[in-house]
Amino acid sequence: MDEKKKSEDSLDEYLDEEELEESEDDSEKYDYEKKSDKNNLDIDDSDFEEDKIKKNKKEHREHAHSFKHESYKDHSSKSSNDYDDSETIKIDKAELKRYVTFIVIAAVVLLAFAFIRGNLGGSDNVVNPTAAQPQPVPTAQVKVSIDDDAILGDKNAPVTLIEFSDYQCPFCGRHYTQTWPSIKSQYVDTGKVRVVFRDFPLESIHPQAMPAAIATECVREKGGDKAYFEYHDVLFENQQSLSTENYKLWAKDLGYNIDTCLDSGKYRSEVQKDLQDATAAGGQGTPFFVIIGEDGSTRLISGAQPFTNFQSAIDAALG
Repeated sequence: MDEKKKSEDSLDEYLDEEELEESEDDSEKYDYEKKSDKNNLDIDDSDFEEDKIKKNKKEHREHAHSFKHESYKDHSSKSSNDYDDSETIKIDKAELKRYVTFIVIAAVVLLAFAFIRGNLGGSDNVVNPTAAQPQPVPTAQVKVSIDDDAILGDKNAPVTLIEFSDYQCPFCGRHYTQTWPSIKSQYVDTGKVRVVFRDFPLESIHPQAMPAAIATECVREKGGDKAYFEYHDVLFENQQSLSTENYKLWAKDLGYNIDTCLDSGKYRSEVQKDLQDATAAGGQGTPFFVIIGEDGSTRLISGAQPFTNFQSAIDAALG
């Protein structure tokens, strides 16, 4: 505002000087005319110059007034633009607030959904597989049977290890690669433990778990328990490539055609019964294990736990 006032004052001074110069010019002209009259000169040219000077000065004044008006318009326009920018910022903040509110609500809904699904549909379980110290596994009174599922090891072994598992579960895969080899070599191959593999497919998060479980039952129908566990190993070793096409191809590689059996879903009810038994025994996620001692005592292990925890539970079951 101060700069605008200074500009207007300077412009007024300029106009005053113009008018003063015009007055002085008129005075000089008058003197000149007197001299011209005195010397009998022709002043027609002088009149022409006078008109020209007046015209130029008039144009200067008009230009100056125009400049003053434009300066005022520019200032007003700038103020208006500032106001528009302010309004734009307000709109942006309102939009941002709506976006943040939407994101928060979406996050709450997703967390609630995950919680509900975890409680109703089960979940993958994992415990640090590299823990050095074995954790004691207390006994738990649960009712569970081996049903009519595949058995690996001496059928008369004193301890039974029932594994409820999901072929697409990443922690079940971790158990297979990191813990299962030690259990097999130290307890199964030595006749101390027999292993019963039962299915626990979490279809809500693992869409390939059910067809993979059905495929293993189809292979067992063709080749017995030995073929079942051979195929079981193939599935876990190729966990990232599970598909209906591959189930049929891998079965053929072992010498079995399971196309019709798999396509019909022949063993779906068998797999679903395993899932129900797992839940009844207390299983809430995969993998889930029940260790049954010679005296009938039971111990539960949930998750991909380290071999030392299994060792502790099996040794206690052996007495």
